[in-house]
Amino acid sequence: MLPKYQEHTQRVQSNFKFLLCCIVILMIMILSPSRGGDTTRGLQVTHSDNTTTYQLTAGWNLISTYLKLDVASKARLQDKCPMTPDVKSKAYTVSGDLVVSQACWIHCQAEGETLELSGDPPENFDFFASLQPGWNFAGPLTDRPLNDDGIIAWGWNGRHFYPTDTLLAGHGYWIYLLDGCVRPPAEDTYLVIDLSAVNSDGSYPVSYLSAPPEGGWTDEYKTTKLVLRKLPA
Repeated sequence: MLPKYQEHTQRVQSNFKFLLCCIVILMIMILSPSRGGDTTRGLQVTHSDNTTTYQLTAGWNLISTYLKLDVASKARLQDKCPMTPDVKSKAYTVSGDLVVSQACWIHCQAEGETLELSGDPPENFDFFASLQPGWNFAGPLTDRPLNDDGIIAWGWNGRHFYPTDTLLAGHGYWIYLLDGCVRPPAEDTYLVIDLSAVNSDGSYPVSYLSAPPEGGWTDEYKTTKLVLRKLPA
């Protein structure tokens, strides 16, 4: 009986600690004097193939990464004391070792600070397939619109949360997947190999589709083209 009671007590304490931590973070965001009053301003993100540059604002910034960060970038991020919720401890933790699409909070005292993160883009990463039912603290690898498909998202504009139907790469979001959610098709879901033509090096031309063609798979896809579909891990 005692072990069960202790286990229940520890679980209650853990949940209370997580709730208290969330309340503290929200109070800091609300009362922070460095946040701006202009709701149109906010985080600015620019991209290249292997680098993301964040133009941070005074106060709290909610960012995410679409890269597998290199060692130097992890160290730069760690210096900013990024905070992200940890599933195991059920509390906010500080870590610069973010995985692809994971979001985190960064607080800045002054306007105009920049953060440059470098690394390698992941291969065959399906953002929507990586989301779990319920709450997710994440951001997309590319700008993605949301349709009325059971996915609800809230962004952060530097002052408060707002509902959004567009996810921007490099920005972080609270994303909720409703029961029965139908995830949007991934980019490059289908690999099409054209067997009717051969390149000069002996290989076959390939192309990509994010969804079946209008009118469905016609006879050409059953005779001269081979279609392969990407499946989530």
